[in-house]
Amino acid sequence: MLRLVVIIPFIIVLIVVMLVNIDPINVKFIIAEWKTSIGLFSLIWGLISFFVGALTVFISLVGQWRRTRKAEQKVRELEKQLTDLQTRYIDLTTQHHASQAVLQSSSSPTPTSSTSSYEDVTLEN
Repeated sequence: MLRLVVIIPFIIVLIVVMLVNIDPINVKFIIAEWKTSIGLFSLIWGLISFFVGALTVFISLVGQWRRTRKAEQKVRELEKQLTDLQTRYIDLTTQHHASQAVLQSSSSPTPTSSTSSYEDVTLEN
């Protein structure tokens, strides 16, 4: 929409200049020479300038599109690495908790008698 706001008034001004200035003039360009109205010459020159500008912008956009694609590919690679690292972290933490549970269950004392050693110590005193 913004492009139209810029382009439409530009073209309208060129057309008005073309319609107002209909007197023919001699136009010399390097080796060529012809007669045309200043309005038509302005319109043609404006359109040529517009297309050269559009081509310049398009060329710069192509470079930007390439950089964008490379950046998106890098993001996908980094997201994959992050997912792999998260999976490895989860696996390692679950293994660690499982080994801690096994160690705690094997190191906990099992009572051999119905009375505890604490009761034996208190009875002796």
